[in-house]
Amino acid sequence: MLRGRLTEIAAAAAVGRLPDAAWMAHRLDTDVTDEYGPEHLNTVHVREVRAHLAYLAGDHATSLGWYLHTARLRATVQGPGHPDTEEATRRVYSLWRTVPDADAPALGAEVLGVVTDIHGPEAAVARRTRRRLQALSGASAGASQGVRGIT
Repeated sequence: MLRGRLTEIAAAAAVGRLPDAAWMAHRLDTDVTDEYGPEHLNTVHVREVRAHLAYLAGDHATSLGWYLHTARLRATVQGPGHPDTEEATRRVYSLWRTVPDADAPALGAEVLGVVTDIHGPEAAVARRTRRRLQALSGASAGASQGVRGIT
């Protein structure tokens, strides 16, 4: 059941039917959660598909929200040190790096909170997130100063 429905979702997305694929993924998420519960790897997989579909649709905030959610679920189901959990938090960080700079600080605060909760404040992903947030903060401060200098 699960594999077949995931294949149908992928086929719809592959031909550009992203709204249909997203609706199919939503229905599958409901069914899988009803069958297995919210803290099960099948649920995590389906929600990662939803995250990917949102990314393909260009909805970075929704995509990042789903990926943050699934990283937390993986930490609960598999543990924070599991390679899949570590990969999930790296995926969150990588996706966040693609978000437009105007949206990145607010979303980055969420990323930092999640990766710190999962891996601790001194984890490499937490340090990288803090550095990027600081760089974004410095860039926006510099841009603001430049604008003031013109007026």
